[in-house]
Amino acid sequence: LWSSFMTRPENKLNATQLAKKRKYEDSRTDKEVESIRWALSKSMDLWYAHAGTSVFLLTEMPARFTRPTYDESGWTTYERCCTELVKENELDYANWRLVHELDTSGIPKNRRKSSHTMPRKGRRWPIGPHDFDVIIKNKAFTNGADCDSVSALYRRLSTELLGSTLMLDFESMPPPTEEDAARLGRCLNLCDHLETLNLNSVHMSDSASVALFSALSDNALPMVKELALNDNRIDDAGMQALADAFSRGALRRIRNQYTNPSDRSLDDKEAFNQLTSGINLAENPGSRSPISSVLGAPIF
Repeated sequence: LWSSFMTRPENKLNATQLAKKRKYEDSRTDKEVESIRWALSKSMDLWYAHAGTSVFLLTEMPARFTRPTYDESGWTTYERCCTELVKENELDYANWRLVHELDTSGIPKNRRKSSHTMPRKGRRWPIGPHDFDVIIKNKAFTNGADCDSVSALYRRLSTELLGSTLMLDFESMPPPTEEDAARLGRCLNLCDHLETLNLNSVHMSDSASVALFSALSDNALPMVKELALNDNRIDDAGMQALADAFSRGALRRIRNQYTNPSDRSLDDKEAFNQLTSGINLAENPGSRSPISSVLGAPIF
């Protein structure tokens, strides 16, 4: 009973097509309908969001397809955002990216290979529930009512997943724009149990770092004990924005690690190692003085 026209919005179907679509939908048994609803609301996001799955994104469609593109579609936007929440950028030991975008547009045909080493776009920076609500309203759905359902699904998933993850590893991802960085900051506000945040070698600009640190709420990242920001472009403005985040109460565990080093002094090797592992700002051009002033300890 299925026909390809059924993927179009219902307001684009004529009476005959709409009747055929209703006949197709009515052909499902009650158990099939129940299964579909359960999968949509309970388990579908795990296929995309799980930190142990590899996801392949077929974002380049044949020219003959008239349906909305991958980036215009609501469901594929949802699936991609789920995929890009908490996965590592790359498994170094396996030389394997967990997110593979199979779009070969822009790559000369003589350079297109079947090998996973072919240059492809990788994962993007994560998007939290507030920003997702804004984005999804402009996407296309076959059933217009799906928009609100997808927003609710993503809010539940992103809140639970970001709230429970212990490590986020973005090392060597493409440089974030200011918008990317601000969105990341809003995601981090949900990370109540995060212990390690790795932003090494993403070549984040000073303006992007200001956007990131300024987006952190007063009590953001209370459990983070390792903040890796090595090999970026964070200058004086970014350093000040990070110091301001500490002053507002963000990154409480790291701040306590520096300001309350128990009864140990910096002469104690163990205490020194503890302090220097808290924040890594090496290979950034900005002055660490504002941060050192807030934390009352030297920052390297």
